[in-house]
Amino acid sequence: MANEKNKKVLIVEDNQENTDLLVFFLRPKGYKITSVTDGVQALEAIKKDKPDIILLDIMLPKMNGFEVCEKLKKDKSTQSIPILMITALKELKDKIKALEAGADDFISKPFENVELLARVKSLLRLKEFHDQLEKTNTELEEKNEILIRMDKFKEELINLIVHDMKNPLFVIQGNLQMMSMNLDQSPKETLKKYTKRIERSSQQLLRMVVNLLDISRFEEGNLVLKQDIADFNKIVEEITERVKEYPENKKKKIVFDSDSSLPEIVADKSIMERMVENMINFAINNTAEGGQVDIQTRYL
Repeated sequence: MANEKNKKVLIVEDNQENTDLLVFFLRPKGYKITSVTDGVQALEAIKKDKPDIILLDIMLPKMNGFEVCEKLKKDKSTQSIPILMITALKELKDKIKALEAGADDFISKPFENVELLARVKSLLRLKEFHDQLEKTNTELEEKNEILIRMDKFKEELINLIVHDMKNPLFVIQGNLQMMSMNLDQSPKETLKKYTKRIERSSQQLLRMVVNLLDISRFEEGNLVLKQDIADFNKIVEEITERVKEYPENKKKKIVFDSDSSLPEIVADKSIMERMVENMINFAINNTAEGGQVDIQTRYL
């Protein structure tokens, strides 16, 4: 059991001789011992500083041990504190009443020090197991909440990507229809324009599909990152120049300001490119027509 000397013991006993005897038996074990003489004081003391175990006499002034025990066991903040009832009562019904009040164990006066110490140690061990279990349950609940949030985020992200797929699919479908309808009459430059739109939309679709696959691999723990040497300025510049050519961005000003002192980086270039493009597209899509998007790289 973890450092038994740090365990706090509260003795609730109105007879000073009995309290002195209990202290005499317990002190050599290094317990931190405090004592009170009635049930009301016990509740007040426990509220201020929760003990690891309570040695509770039944026959107490103001509030008897049964009442104190019942109140503590009904309170979620104190119900896990083990209570060892100390009684001079010999009737079986009194012992049953102690257990019904929520007592974890009881010992009858007069008692042997060996028996007392064994019962105290046993209850402290059970309390420690309970605390460890409670801590584990709390950690599991926190992890479960994280998993729920991650699942929700994943669902929202997938829905967003699937929704965004409709736009490039619409562009591809529309341009293919225009090409087929005017294949013989359209000039070569017009066909090139259609082809370029289809190619761009196909690349967008491919990136979205790869994003979905990365999400799946990451969740399964199978996402392996490559270690490429990459020029970050060049990555951002190429993406910036590409998105400038998108027809929907023609009425928006996109300015890239690079830091020439930026060193090369080690990263998975493919994932880095998609991350940067996603951020730039997000900024552009949330900029009104006639607005300006400033893109900067800085070495801090």
